[in-house]
Amino acid sequence: PTSIVTDSQIEETVTQFFTNRMKTQQIKNVLLIPPDYTRYHSHSGVITRIVTDFLLQHNISFTILPALGTHAPMTATQIRSMFGDTLADMTPSPFVVHDWRNNVTTIGVVPSPIIAKATNNIVTDLEYPAQINNLCLDSKFDLVLSIGQVVPHEVTGMANYNKNLLVGAGGVDAINLSHYIGAIVGMETSMGRATNPLRDILEYATN
Repeated sequence: PTSIVTDSQIEETVTQFFTNRMKTQQIKNVLLIPPDYTRYHSHSGVITRIVTDFLLQHNISFTILPALGTHAPMTATQIRSMFGDTLADMTPSPFVVHDWRNNVTTIGVVPSPIIAKATNNIVTDLEYPAQINNLCLDSKFDLVLSIGQVVPHEVTGMANYNKNLLVGAGGVDAINLSHYIGAIVGMETSMGRATNPLRDILEYATN
């Protein structure tokens, strides 16, 4: 890296984003999806604190759904360490545990020819289910934000971005298949690469 993004720059970006957004959309309730404690060093906790500080100042409600994938739920200590005292002490807690076994909806399917193309015909007979937590589809939220700086990931190449939604807040079938594909194509083809087989699949599912 040749430069550092300061907290002040993040604050400016967050303020500008919401200011511009609120010119065209009424925002009363926001769903935030940061990564969990395993991505502590992505600075996502700080970004979440900056976003929620803005929301609190403008009386905007929010819910925080850490993108657990199949990881264990974050402990109270981890929440406090990553997201700070203000969010950790809120009553009722804004944090919701992602139930990857039950609380998900399949919103679409990536067809097998796309999987085959992305994997160089290594995986040819499987479809990828695009699954997300039901909260992402709840009409009470005016905005859903995936939070976090992009950091290397051994399966998707880069973590955060749409990985938070489709894997971190995804269902068991999607999570299992994503990691199966990542293992089949090999970590060396994906780790730290913005373009890789699984990323191509997630991009198709997003679009």
